[in-house]
Amino acid sequence: MESENNIDSILEQLRKGKFAIDKSNYASKEELYEHAHYIISSSRQSILNSIRETNPKFHSIVKWAIDSFISNPNSRLWHIMSSLGLYLSKRVSKKVNMYGYNPLIFEQRSWTNLISLSLSP
Repeated sequence: MESENNIDSILEQLRKGKFAIDKSNYASKEELYEHAHYIISSSRQSILNSIRETNPKFHSIVKWAIDSFISNPNSRLWHIMSSLGLYLSKRVSKKVNMYGYNPLIFEQRSWTNLISLSLSP
């Protein structure tokens, strides 16, 4: 976008539709995978302690999932799971940001509500 270096000129160019985004610099999927691996690897024991306190019946399956992910983060299973998670996250974000759904769903962080919103048409 070509404009003077002031907000009025920039807003005027935006109103006229004379702008384009050349590069957005969003994180790539690979960077997200690497970051998830780092966070989960470094937080393994904290996650397991939290699960043991809040949902002890899921402790063994969560432990297996974390250990499996840490040992082989590039497996097909984890790429499918992460792709599904990103897709569902984008759906929820779009519904809240574009279609006016209640943004409090992000503050409450209820897995049940987030998953049901992401799966509903």
